[in-house]
Amino acid sequence: MFIMHSTVAFFDAHIGCPGMQASVREVKRLDSISRSPVYSSIGEALAGLATIRAFRCEERLCGRNAELVDNSVVMSLVNMSMNRCSSCVLQAHTRVAESNSCSKFPFALYFDLARKGS
Repeated sequence: MFIMHSTVAFFDAHIGCPGMQASVREVKRLDSISRSPVYSSIGEALAGLATIRAFRCEERLCGRNAELVDNSVVMSLVNMSMNRCSSCVLQAHTRVAESNSCSKFPFALYFDLARKGS
């Protein structure tokens, strides 16, 4: 019974609010894009470790990596907030679907049993 209500609420939330789904997808994409420079910077630093030490640029590299990580964390927080908002909307739709169907359920069951009996 719960699965049916959750499925109805899920389709209602995502079909009824197509802008929400597009926004979540876009925020995930931006989070991924903001993480990419961090990974490439770490890979480049590991590949050029001898050169970085030879020119004593450790401080500059640490500052650049800190800036990239800060930018990435901002988008990760936006992504987590958007996921939480989407979760709250889905829970609200589920509760509305449950309350609507629970109030109609005894009558539907009665009519279904009456139809099978005749």
